[in-house]
Amino acid sequence: MKISDLGERERRERLLGGGLAIRTGSFVYKIRSNLPGISDLIGLVYGEFPVLDLPALADFHIGVHAYRSWARPWRTRVAVAEGGVPLFKPCPLKEAFAYLEWGMNACIAWNAHHWLLLHAASLEKEGRGVLFLGSTGIGKSTMAAALAARGWRLLSDECGIVEMDSLRLLALARPICLKNEAIDLIKAWNPGAVFTVPEKVRRKGLLCHMAPPAESVRRMEEKAVPQALVFPDFQPGAVPRLSGLSKPEAMKRAIACSFNYRELGRAGFDCLARLVDACECYELKYGDLEGGVRVAEDILERAAASTRGAKG
Repeated sequence: MKISDLGERERRERLLGGGLAIRTGSFVYKIRSNLPGISDLIGLVYGEFPVLDLPALADFHIGVHAYRSWARPWRTRVAVAEGGVPLFKPCPLKEAFAYLEWGMNACIAWNAHHWLLLHAASLEKEGRGVLFLGSTGIGKSTMAAALAARGWRLLSDECGIVEMDSLRLLALARPICLKNEAIDLIKAWNPGAVFTVPEKVRRKGLLCHMAPPAESVRRMEEKAVPQALVFPDFQPGAVPRLSGLSKPEAMKRAIACSFNYRELGRAGFDCLARLVDACECYELKYGDLEGGVRVAEDILERAAASTRGAKG
């Protein structure tokens, strides 16, 4: 059964009661909330995701609850917690869904240390997985949203999950977080997609979430073979250019983009070194989305040529 199969009333009752158990990739989140807005937004952008009947075992138990303090009873605040432990400082009511999404990301980044976790958007097409690595604000999510609209399978827009032994990429297929100018850009690029209403969020600017393609959700149990590591660099007006990176330089940059490299110790080094060695490594500079996507899609041709050359 999918989230979209639940009526609005049942969805809210589950959130208020034992929890709404959602499976996304390898993880099950049990979410509880007293906010009708959370129920509405989950229904909007998680509609294609499987919902589990209770009692269901969950990896993470997240609560999103509104309250008013005795000191400022006129102001509603929202607490986001996992297992009863606050994940962040309380946030304004309008930012609740954004903090829920960040909390879901944090649960993985802080706990899933049996995998290598990279700050990356990950996608797959024609059997070839590509990781777009980098810090916040370089356009990873925008590129992920644009490529997903062009038929790429979305694995994740925020966290690249790599199996330690096989190097396969795991899929989450969660909603894509878009910020500021990227919102209107992707709406024009993919007018048929489903978006939440943009909200101003502290220190982030305008923010909204785009529902992932239904096909990506349907195939979220399928792993992908990584064939390219790409470090995007958005510079307004820049001519699109794809440049090869040496393995040592790619390794250095990838270490800086890992959530748990240090926690994994020697195992993390070995896994990341094997990943870099197995992939073609590039730096992608671009100044507009059309040019960036065009060059990004060239990566598939290069990967195919590399595979044919290796077999030959």
